[in-house]
Amino acid sequence: DDIGHFSDDGFAEVKLGDKSGVINISGDTIVPPIYDIIDWNEFSEGFVRVNIGGKVNKLGDYWYSEGGKWGLINVYDGRIIEPIYDDIWSSSNGCVFANVGGRHAYGLTEDGVWSSIDTSSGVEIIKRKYDLATDFSNGRAWVNVGARLWDNARHIYGGKWGLINASGDLIIPLIYDYIDLYNFSEGFARVNIGG
Repeated sequence: DDIGHFSDDGFAEVKLGDKSGVINISGDTIVPPIYDIIDWNEFSEGFVRVNIGGKVNKLGDYWYSEGGKWGLINVYDGRIIEPIYDDIWSSSNGCVFANVGGRHAYGLTEDGVWSSIDTSSGVEIIKRKYDLATDFSNGRAWVNVGARLWDNARHIYGGKWGLINASGDLIIPLIYDYIDLYNFSEGFARVNIGG
């Protein structure tokens, strides 16, 4: 019914009714149009995020997804991480980070168990419990133990923050009471302990 713009890599999203898929520049179906959402924002190492059962909403100028189950599909070789997760992010160095049991809102995922998944085999290699995690950026995500979201997920209260890489390894320990999630400059973020 509708074909999106082709990427520099020669792929485009295609709509058939209310379902989405992916075609290549030759018009061959790469991902069948069976998904409710295809998220190109986290396109990495050939993987796009796919969702079954979710919907896209808008709040002001901000678009966000809600509900459904997430997985990944590699547009180059067809590898699939099945859409069974409540959140899934970035393929980096052959790993993705996925959540089961969490709630995603406004770029944050609250609660659930996080797993690092090897994209070559689909095997979960690390399982960790975080109460909150940000979206991945440059292969890293802030995580928190003990935090709670309130005021419709606009404010974060409590807990300790640390930073993980795409393999799920803590690269900055869970010691910070505050991080400025939205104002990074040249790889630096404002953090606070005890205040």
